[in-house]
Amino acid sequence: MDRKLLWIWLTTLEGISSAKIGALLEVFDTVEDIYRADEEALLRTARITQKDAQVITAHDMRAAKKIMERILQIGAWVLTFDDAMYPSALRECDDIPYVLYGMGEILPWDRLLSITVVGTRDATEYGLKFTEQLAYDLAQNGVTVIGGMARGIDTAAHKAALAAGGKTIAVLGCGIDVVYPAENRRLYAQIIKNGAVITEFVPGTKAIGTNFPRRNRIMAALAAGTVVTEAPENRSGALITASKALNMGKDVFAVPGDYNRFFSQGCNDLIQNGGAKLCKTVEDILSEYTYQLAQLHGADYKIRKGKRLFKKKAETEKKALFSQAQLQTLDEESREIVLLLAEKNRHIDELCKTLNKDAGTVGALLTMLELSGLVDSLGGNNFSIHV
Repeated sequence: MDRKLLWIWLTTLEGISSAKIGALLEVFDTVEDIYRADEEALLRTARITQKDAQVITAHDMRAAKKIMERILQIGAWVLTFDDAMYPSALRECDDIPYVLYGMGEILPWDRLLSITVVGTRDATEYGLKFTEQLAYDLAQNGVTVIGGMARGIDTAAHKAALAAGGKTIAVLGCGIDVVYPAENRRLYAQIIKNGAVITEFVPGTKAIGTNFPRRNRIMAALAAGTVVTEAPENRSGALITASKALNMGKDVFAVPGDYNRFFSQGCNDLIQNGGAKLCKTVEDILSEYTYQLAQLHGADYKIRKGKRLFKKKAETEKKALFSQAQLQTLDEESREIVLLLAEKNRHIDELCKTLNKDAGTVGALLTMLELSGLVDSLGGNNFSIHV
């Protein structure tokens, strides 16, 4: 049986937590061995209850097969704990994400110099501008920028890294086929062309509050350091990410702000009491990674800073340029769907009939076009072109 399918099966079984999987791997060498184990052998494993053993030996693969079908349908990839390309940093987590779902590149995670950039969703103009400059400068120096694709600071960091021609990684708190927030569909599409979007949550998982602290540990673990550019006191997911990074022994940086500013309190507290290093410019971060920069660029590399190569375009101009560029990169079937929807809104049945394709094939094409920001779902299997 396919090994990746077995990992999906094991990680989605009711009651089988990451800790229990860890206990199983201390007794059984492989996921195949866990699958083949009888109830008596499973019960000799720490943490495994009678109910757990019964759930495992039932060998119910139905849910896992549906997940794999969805992964294949949308063109995503799966990395498992025992894959050579699985990020070694995640193997050190207390709560290991044994399966990662992704879109875009399977990056050489262990060879990257990555920095996680986080902050408040309700960012101020000051926070956004500082984040844009910092993320741009990081990318200009070959640093991979990691974020959570949330509104505000995360979005600014991803966009600036892309504008600099760099790589960026978005770690989601939802399924790989769920774009959250919805207005970041174009950003999602851009990231998968210039980096990766990853998640531990199975396809279709909605973005609910309890998912984000779990997501944050992956963001902290994948990076050499985490920088918080703007965050209020106590009520910020960015501070959770910083705390997780500190607990992992990672570097944490924080951008100082006026002590009267609400959205600077979290950063100021991190510097004063939380073990964060003060960050005023990109050099404050990169000076900590001279060895890694030398590995990337050579021993004589000088930090690049301050060069801005992008200007904001009017929103209408950005949309038109994006749509034309996207259309040129589409395959023939996807292009035909876009042109059909440009004429009028259509039901999936009409598209199937016109294209002479089954609903599964057309549905998969529509999903990818939605993620690319070219098509909108109107509900009831009706679709329109995005304007």
